[in-house]
Amino acid sequence: MSTSFVTIWSGHEQPKPLHKQSERSRASTAAGILHHILKYWRRLADEEVQAETDARKAPFSMHQFRFLFNTARAPGEHRDSIRAHFEEKLNSQVAVSCGGRYFRVEPFHADGRPWSPIALERYFESVEKYVENNPVEKGHVAVAGLTCAKRPDWARVRLLTNQLFASISQKLFSQLEEKMSSHSKRNAENLKTVHSSILTVALDDSEPADDEALFKLLTAGPELGAQWADKTLELVATANGLCGTRSEV
Repeated sequence: MSTSFVTIWSGHEQPKPLHKQSERSRASTAAGILHHILKYWRRLADEEVQAETDARKAPFSMHQFRFLFNTARAPGEHRDSIRAHFEEKLNSQVAVSCGGRYFRVEPFHADGRPWSPIALERYFESVEKYVENNPVEKGHVAVAGLTCAKRPDWARVRLLTNQLFASISQKLFSQLEEKMSSHSKRNAENLKTVHSSILTVALDDSEPADDEALFKLLTAGPELGAQWADKTLELVATANGLCGTRSEV
């Protein structure tokens, strides 16, 4: 059994803008927080995080940390399963969603250091620019929408055709099993890339007015497919520069 948590980064906890601008951008917000998440992931991967102890100085088990990063719920027809990839050293990628499209990035230098907040912000801005110039067709929803579908339906969708991986109509949910009869190795690899990523980052188009609206966004999402519900950790940055995380451990 997993437990869900929602964290809202608001007020003084928000990172300062990296540029002189009237409003904080979602690229700047996401970059500042992601940088520190990646630094902690690096310390865990290098076994540099000291174990917590009780009053008698007896160490607590750190086993649960294996499921915070690089982990996702895999749909099952009767019961979901947890797929943890933390100990697979090659999985240093982050999956980024924006405008219904997904991107893969490995935000580390050759020596293992995470990219700086400035470098991450530049990357997010390039993603935003690409999506602006290559919008997903209206009326369609990203494949992440399947993570919000009925679990047995999502479980039957093992591999997706290349055409449906980028975007898929909500009306096709009932027809997916028939349309997925031809398997695609590329889409299987794409799904594993998201599932095994350190975390997912959602550059969301919503503009929540306050913490309550941001909480609703993090728990329910603005629309089908905007967030990948199966990941154990997702960072969500909104168009007006607010940010929060969803996690399951």
